[in-house]
Order: sequence, then structure tokens, then C-alpha cells
Amino acid sequence: VFRKARQASPCVIFFDEIDALLPRRGAGGADSGVPERVLGQFLAEMDGVEDLRGVLVLGATNRLDVMDPAALRPGRFDRVIELGTPDEEARAEIFRVHLTGRPLAPGLKLPALCADLAARTPGASGAQISGACQRAALRAVARAVEAREALRDADSSAPRITADDLSECVRELLDRAP
Repeated sequence: VFRKARQASPCVIFFDEIDALLPRRGAGGADSGVPERVLGQFLAEMDGVEDLRGVLVLGATNRLDVMDPAALRPGRFDRVIELGTPDEEARAEIFRVHLTGRPLAPGLKLPALCADLAARTPGASGAQISGACQRAALRAVARAVEAREALRDADSSAPRITADDLSECVRELLDRAP
């Protein structure tokens, strides 16, 4: 990856879940030593004989605490930017983004619905909100399929996301929160 990045520079290398690639040394217990070798190779590439001129290396993690401190020293990943969970206004906007264009039950008003859902989900991440909206849509589809099968009528019930669908999925989201 680093060799190709140097050849293609300028470019960006992005490692998602970088904590899995760069775990703290000695944290693996009685393993084969592979994590330490991967970490060593990664650090050698970052510090390497060949300059990373024109290559920006980024990593994302939600487990900074399990990463090896050597990876975070100046000259490697020397800038750490922590992003907290979205505030209520941002959560309302995330709900709006994920519910816009979806078939909502008659009577549901998107701005009020999003504000209500945001108020009920303190500490929820954008990914959790997205997942709750997707699950609510799947509940609506499943309900529509069941109704069609029961009535043997292909046009009998279009899927519509109800307030109950969203409430149930938000409740599940909150039940699974750490």
C-alpha cells in the first residue's frame, strides 16, 4: 500500500479501524507475534527510508486506548482529532437526512419527528441513528409484505414507516447503548 501510494502521490491512505492493525504491544498474550510484526512493519513504512512525500496517512478508530503509543508519536500519527457524539441539533439533522425520501406514514411531519427522535437519543452516534432508520424501514417493508400475503393483493399495502416503527428501533438503539 505504501509503495503504491508513493508511486501515485499525491494521495491519501486511509485506514479504517486502525486499532485492529496497530494494537498495543504485549496486549495479545500468547499469540503468534503477528500483530507485533505488522505493527513493526507499519511503523517502518511510516518512518521508512523512502520518504512519504505527497502521501497523507489517516486512520480512524473508536478505540484509541488499544493502539500502540508508538504509532501516535510525532512524525507518525502526530495529530489526534477526537469527535464526540452529535448534539441534539446534529442528531435531528442526521435523522432528517436518513428519513428524507423514505415513505412515511400519513400525518408524520419530518421536522417535528426528527426533533422528537433527537431529543430521545442523547449520546447516539450518527451510525446508530442511520441503523435505527434502516431498521424502521425494514419493519415497514416486512409489515407491507405480510399484509399483501394475507390479502393476496399486490397493491393492498405500500410500505410506510410509522412512528411506532421508529420508536421501536430507537428503543432498541438505546437498549444496546454501552
